[in-house]
Amino acid sequence: MPSEIFRPIPLDALEVAVSGLTRSEDVVVGRDGRLYVSNSQSACAVVEPGGAIRHVGAAMMPNGIAMDARGRIVIANMGLVNGGPGHLQRLDPETGVIETLASHIDGRELVASNFPVVAPDGSIYCSHTTWGPDVSAVMDPGRHDGFVYRVMPDGGAHVVCDGLAAANGLCFDLAGQVLLVARTAAADVVGIRIFGDGSYGPPKPFTPRLGDVPALGELGRILGGDSAEARSRLGHPDGVGITSDGTIWVTLPFANRVVAVRGGEVHVVIDDPGRQVIDMPTNISWGGPGLSDLYVASLRNGRIVRTKSPVPGAPLIHQL
Repeated sequence: MPSEIFRPIPLDALEVAVSGLTRSEDVVVGRDGRLYVSNSQSACAVVEPGGAIRHVGAAMMPNGIAMDARGRIVIANMGLVNGGPGHLQRLDPETGVIETLASHIDGRELVASNFPVVAPDGSIYCSHTTWGPDVSAVMDPGRHDGFVYRVMPDGGAHVVCDGLAAANGLCFDLAGQVLLVARTAAADVVGIRIFGDGSYGPPKPFTPRLGDVPALGELGRILGGDSAEARSRLGHPDGVGITSDGTIWVTLPFANRVVAVRGGEVHVVIDDPGRQVIDMPTNISWGGPGLSDLYVASLRNGRIVRTKSPVPGAPLIHQL
């Protein structure tokens, strides 16, 4: 593997593509060059290639988003942020019409749907991070009540895997046979094999541990302190994506980093300890010609930044 693939991307190579949003958690890149950004000002912000922003629809608390093969936006709502429900919804970005895909699992109302991914058969996998009681539970290493659920094309929903330490970002491996799940409170990414008969294997490690996950009290002291070095050791993964060569890319929002993982080795590819350009990178996407542009959602400063990717991204269902 050429070393230049893992060479750190300098901060001056990061271009601000979108700014002025509130809680810009995730970004999806359409085939036509439009950007679709989850934010708390609307169900979705649609950013035209020229930079104009159009806010579409009203959702609950949009978090991770995905686009299906028909260009509709699937929205996972993180209800624990505002004390509301955390349903899975789907938005038509042209009309603003929103439909609910899943509101309950096994009779219990969803409160923390986090990130969706659309499978080739049209079914949707979505992580549900924790049952709470509040958003701080996402970072609690002692809590293992996260799970992944699947919404079938016919509307039925079921749990795929439970007992996860803060299930977060999702993506498929290149073969589409393993669902990768970022576990925020375990500092790693695990893989769940999907078998042809519709059954699933147990979660197995897919990356090494990505850093420290201290207890909540200690985490608060680190985040509230002045030590960039202490923050850089934090390993809470959020978004996860994959490039065309099978490298796993992971955002580490508290460390303010993006890392690439291959062959069991973790490489820091974006590092902004002074928060000059990105501030809490939460998700990543690829787009542009040949999927050669890397986009990073920066939650706390309301930005989406763009840079050239050393390796093209693997196409998602809407980019095929």
